[in-house]
This record gives sequence, structure tokens and C-alpha cells, in this order.
Amino acid sequence: MLSRSHPSQRFGTARGIPARGRGGAQTRFRSALHSSRAELSALKPGWGELISAAPRPHLEHQPEWLTLGHAGGRLPFAVSLRSGGELLGVAPMLVRPFRFSVPFGRFAPIGFPVLCAEMQGGGPLCSADEQLIGSLVGATGDPGAPHDLLALEGVPLDSPLWRALASPEVRQRYWVFRRGRVAPHRFIDLPESFDAYLAKFCPKSRSRLRGKLRKLESACSGTMEVIRVTGRQDIDTFLAQAAAVSKTTWQARRMSLEVRAGREEKERFGEMADRGWLRSYLMRGPAGPISYALGYQCDGTYYFTQPGYDPAWAPLSPGTLLIYRMIEDLYAWNTPRVFDFGLTDSEYKRFYANRSEDAVDVYLLRRTPYMAMAGAVNLSLSMLRRGLVAAVEGVRLQGRLRRTFRGQSRTRPSPTAETG
Repeated sequence: MLSRSHPSQRFGTARGIPARGRGGAQTRFRSALHSSRAELSALKPGWGELISAAPRPHLEHQPEWLTLGHAGGRLPFAVSLRSGGELLGVAPMLVRPFRFSVPFGRFAPIGFPVLCAEMQGGGPLCSADEQLIGSLVGATGDPGAPHDLLALEGVPLDSPLWRALASPEVRQRYWVFRRGRVAPHRFIDLPESFDAYLAKFCPKSRSRLRGKLRKLESACSGTMEVIRVTGRQDIDTFLAQAAAVSKTTWQARRMSLEVRAGREEKERFGEMADRGWLRSYLMRGPAGPISYALGYQCDGTYYFTQPGYDPAWAPLSPGTLLIYRMIEDLYAWNTPRVFDFGLTDSEYKRFYANRSEDAVDVYLLRRTPYMAMAGAVNLSLSMLRRGLVAAVEGVRLQGRLRRTFRGQSRTRPSPTAETG
């Protein structure tokens, strides 16, 4: 039985979807839900053709991605869309229990337990046709689908997916709930050489980077090294050393975001290495590891997923300099076309990136009484939080203005001085 604390392994349905074609003509798609390994494997031939036809397929669109040993009990399923016998699109997802809430600082006073389906690759795998995208996203909300909420991370505002979220096919199945603010998703479009990439920086910035690198190497007595990790034989050592550094990072203290070196993690990294996806890095000094970066590479894109460094080395910028050495290594071996920094923004990403696109996270809430209540409460809390933030900012502004005017009144000449 399906539970919001533990999703079921089996579900599925198929149905026809009438959709508007060009000129108002009716186009009929047929959707189906797939959850078992056998069902997902049966999709692979057509799925592979979709990946080959995509201009920039995402690693998470690979069919093998769903069957990796994902930690946390997330269960895979996919929705397919066909016209006749032709596979037109696939929406791969991982389902997990989730607490749907609005945080106030570090606290979330009210939350609703839901089953959240995380769309892999940021959106469905199909052509850029908005009608097709809308039909495929809408089909994920068919009866029999296991989730209450569909999460789309980093939807570009200037994209067919964003526009398709306003389509009747989506709105009939979901309420669209924008989560958080618009934020830049940053990339490096790698030019033909490392020197050509460095040309994006002014001479002063290039000189400062090289000076910082020399200073770090000097602090390591010339023994600093950066290790590329791609094979199974290096995984145990890498995860053990990265986990040791991870425990000291601010991500671990504030967000409980740690690298772990357990059996599940080793097996997952091993599967990625076997498929040629693994490409992580470790910086070591004379006394052990200094910083690390988890990352993967597939179909010409390098995915930068989780960095970390020992705070004892923070004055020497080990995280920023590891990225410098990583980019240099990307040119030395198996050069990708794009370096994807991921969805959160940081100063170092702004420094290294040469392209960005505005994006926002979106929650799609199933049109059920339970999610209507959850959505209404969350919307009310969001409005309350915005009002409180505005009020606090207003009080701060009044205080600043008051101090400014008081300062002016103190420095204003007295009437006696003016007439004297």
C-alpha cells in the first residue's frame, strides 16, 4: 500500500491524451507509467534514441541513472508518451517522502507529509515542442501516479518547459507553486584552450589567482597535489578522505550535508565509475586532504555537485583554487563542452562562470483535497513571511533614516554661528 512515509514499489496505468496540434487540430498521445526494472528496461531502445536526438541531454536523463543504488530509499518511475508506436518523450522521476513546509529561518512550524516525485534532469526528455512538454508533464499526474507533489528544480524562465507549465494539460492535473526566488544557474562554456578561458579574466585577476596558487603550494612545502578520481580502484580512499574533510565543513554544521563513505555510497560511486560518469577531485597537502569536489561527466557536460574544504586552510582559498586546477585538468583529459555549476549561487561561481540563465524551482501540487489544504496553508505562510520580512526591513530603514537625520542635525551650524 502507498504511504507518505514509505512509497510503494508498484503502480502503473496507461491512457490516451487528446492535445491541441498546430492549427487547432487534435493530436492523440498515449501515456504510460513504468516502475519495475523490467518496464524501465523495455523503454531503453526508444529512450536511447531520444538521448541521441537531444542537443544537450542531462546525465539524469540516462535510463541507468534511475536504477543506481540511490541512497535514502528513493524509488524510480517514469512516464512515457507515444504517438502510435513512436516514443516521443520520457519523464524520469525518483519518489521519496517529503515534508512540504515554509521555513521561518531554520524552523518550519507547519509541515505536511507528502510523497514527492523529483523530476530528473530538471525536466522531461523530449523535443522542445511546448505542446508535447505540457502533455508529458500533465501525464505525470495521471491516476495511479504515486506522488502528491512533483518537484522541478531550476526551470529556466526563458524555456519551453516554463511556458508549458501554463498549458491546460498541466493545469488540469496540478496547481503550480513557485518555490523561492529567481536565481542564476551558472555555467562555463569551455573555449578551445585553457589560455583562451583565462582570457575572460583581467590581467590583475589572473595574476592574483596565480599568486594565491603559489602561496598555497608554498604552505604545502611543494607537496600539494590534485587527484582526479574516475575509477573503482580509487573510490574507497577518496570517499574516506573526502568524508574526513566533510565533517569539518560549514555544509555539515549548518545543513547536515556530508560526504559519507559507507557501503551504499561506495557501490553507487562504483556504478558511476563503471559507466564512465565519475569525475571527482581531491586536493591533498603534506598532512592529508585539504579540499574535495564531487562531480560527474556525461555527454559533454561536467556536473559540479558538492564541494568542501577544511576550514583550517580557509585563509589560503583551497576551495577556489581546487576549481582552478579542476578547470585546468578538464582541458588536459577528456575535455567537456560545458561546466555546470548546479543550481545554488555563490561568489566563486560568479567568478569562474561565463554564462548564466535565470531559473526557479517549481512545485506542482496534485489537485486533491489534501494538497489543496497543504497548498493553501503554505501560501498563507509564505505571504505572512514576506509581510514580516518587509516589516522588519521597514523598521531597519526607519532606524537608518532616523540616525542619518540625527547626524545631520548635529552637524548643522547653530543660528548664533550663522548670524555671528
